[in-house]
Amino acid sequence: MPGWGVAGSGDGAVTTDIELERPGRRPSGGEDTYMLREARRLYLTVGEEVIHLAHPEWGVGTVIEELNSTVAGGSSLVRVKFANLEVKTFNNDIDSLHCCYHAGVRRH
Repeated sequence: MPGWGVAGSGDGAVTTDIELERPGRRPSGGEDTYMLREARRLYLTVGEEVIHLAHPEWGVGTVIEELNSTVAGGSSLVRVKFANLEVKTFNNDIDSLHCCYHAGVRRH
């Protein structure tokens, strides 16, 4: 999927390097192309077991995939396979009010 990368540090934070094309010179001088660095704080990583507080009937789930946009300000998502349900996709940016943590997903 274009624009998405897979996270890998596992320490709760992912740093994504994004290369932006800028017309002309940047304010400090230098070349037209430069790297922008963005850090995101993520809640879950692949392999963790979770439950959903609002849906105990779903059973225990396992994080099977992390998707992190390579676009500045982009989304960070996780896919969770629950025992009694199909795969669900959740926002994984702990700094966002839409994060799965705020929706009731907890580590098991």
